[in-house]
Amino acid sequence: QWPEEDERWEGVWRKLHEARRQIVFGNPKLSTVPLFFVKHVPGVFSHQLTQYYGRYARPGGGVFVLDQPGTSMQLRQLAEGAFPQGSFIQPELSADGKRILVAYCAVDQPPQDTLQGVQGRYYHLYEIAVDGSSVRQLTDGDFNDFAPRELPNGQIMFVSTRRGGWHRCGTIGCEVYTLTLMNPDGSDIRTVSYHETQEWDPAVLNDGRVIYTRWDYVDRSAVHYQQLWTVRPDGSGPVAYYGNNTLNPVGVWEPRAIPNSYAVMATAAPHH
Repeated sequence: QWPEEDERWEGVWRKLHEARRQIVFGNPKLSTVPLFFVKHVPGVFSHQLTQYYGRYARPGGGVFVLDQPGTSMQLRQLAEGAFPQGSFIQPELSADGKRILVAYCAVDQPPQDTLQGVQGRYYHLYEIAVDGSSVRQLTDGDFNDFAPRELPNGQIMFVSTRRGGWHRCGTIGCEVYTLTLMNPDGSDIRTVSYHETQEWDPAVLNDGRVIYTRWDYVDRSAVHYQQLWTVRPDGSGPVAYYGNNTLNPVGVWEPRAIPNSYAVMATAAPHH
């Protein structure tokens, strides 16, 4: 039995993780499926609320593809040179596998003021062909738009500050963002949730409903109630899905439906 501080434990840990990695990537389906993701430099005020405001964004990153996961770490950047220097967040693949939706904010240098940021910077939604051959901007204006999800009817649900207003315990300028809808080409944008506080991470359930995180800050404390809700694709009928009276975990984020199942995967995390 080695002492806890013995350096040989690190070697055992590494061998265990290498074996687990080999098992995971030994799945023949994974060797032929590229993975795409964004590289992202965290903002200067990286709070659960403020990380989605472009005024706090720092430059760096982009949309990348790992063509041979588990075999090679060689990356390629999609649409390299098509965007000015900036920040990318929350990429999403379209149902036909031909397009990537992503939020992007043009940022040439980090904000010097970490509390106020740089006014006039916003995340907007873009569409990138999976081969990087084309880029199309879908939203604009003095709003932060992010977390795009394609619905079964082809419309795109996302999260936006277009609702207007500010949340209760933040300073003026900490805008509320809620569920918003638009057509695939970016037309007919309309707010579909006027909930008083923030909402995050819409995703489509197997039955067609949309699951998302809502901050249910109504007639109770601020911290413990950022849990899962569902809504119809048109934004009507919001209903608590899980955890609305749960103190631990404090918040549940980034839900995803498991195929052929009623269960979902999600990330448990603190409020701040």
